[in-house]
Amino acid sequence: MTAAAPHATVEAAAPALAQLRAVADELGYGQLYGALAGGALFPADHAEALRAAHAFGGAAGATLRLLALGDRVALAGLDERLASLGEALAAVGLAALDTAAGALRLVDLVAVPVLGGLLLTGTPPTFSTYEPSGGRAYLGEDSLRLARALPRVHGRHVLDLGSGCGVQGVLAAAGGATSVVCTDLEPRSVELSALNAVLNGHGTVEVRGGDAYAPVAGRRFDLVVTLPPYLPEPPGAPDAVVAAGPDGLGLLRRIVAGAADHLRPGGELVAFAQLLCDDAGPLLARELPGLAPTLTPRLVAFDQHPIEPFARELARFTAPGDPDGIATALLDGFDDLGVTGVCSAYLRLLLPASGQGARSVGSPGASAQPRRST
Repeated sequence: MTAAAPHATVEAAAPALAQLRAVADELGYGQLYGALAGGALFPADHAEALRAAHAFGGAAGATLRLLALGDRVALAGLDERLASLGEALAAVGLAALDTAAGALRLVDLVAVPVLGGLLLTGTPPTFSTYEPSGGRAYLGEDSLRLARALPRVHGRHVLDLGSGCGVQGVLAAAGGATSVVCTDLEPRSVELSALNAVLNGHGTVEVRGGDAYAPVAGRRFDLVVTLPPYLPEPPGAPDAVVAAGPDGLGLLRRIVAGAADHLRPGGELVAFAQLLCDDAGPLLARELPGLAPTLTPRLVAFDQHPIEPFARELARFTAPGDPDGIATALLDGFDDLGVTGVCSAYLRLLLPASGQGARSVGSPGASAQPRRST
């Protein structure tokens, strides 16, 4: 493993992580979290979530505030099994323990029980405790959509490209993949991927830092899975990890173009993204034959929405100081591109087995034409 926590190696953190997973299971944390969050992965409003956690009262409420909300809580209010972990978690930089005040909090983290595992991830931007210096590799609904769409992983060599907190890699390892590599450009994401691999008992997952395919140059995989940055970059807005150029396709183009060199015969790339659309469908669809001429593309587009609400929400998220001005600039740029909407999309690129030829987008049987629905 090639990643380190701020104050200790991931291997050194392994005992504390194992205890955290065991205690979370013993306390029924997954059930508590589900009752707090309802059908959403993260409550939209931090204050509302806090009120819901307080409604539980006692040790259950304290557990939720500590693990699900990242709050500073009194040790006296925690279950003793969780309170006793404070020193071990603090020793490896995952928690801050104030012994004088008898209080504990996680450091820029929340713990999310999801898809049969427990994942440490950065505090979501919608939480009032979020700071840009904290972890940006939070786990969102798009990550879960991609996780649910993963094909068979058993016995395959898997690359989780742009791993964030490592959810796809952890799931692949849990599903019996022969090998798993997680890569990400951001050091925070590399750290979280490594921590979560160990937390979930998959210490053989390989974690590397670097841009796109650079960390795995010369290697090939049966499955590449990715949730790339896909948001159009607002003019004048601060750089964001989710920004990907004026049409949101900057990194995805590079990933698609490099896929053939990193897939084994019969291998595939599976991606999820939000894509800008014109009246004919996603802008990406027309580019696929040129970007990946040796691969068979299958693009399924759904949940298309008008562009103006999307632009205004993007401006509010990335430039809260001048959301109206940024939204106007975005919409002007979208007009120049002929963009009328935005859709969710799954992209699958297949490298034919030896002796088989690739089919281009729109050819009979390729199932590559985007399907649009409302």
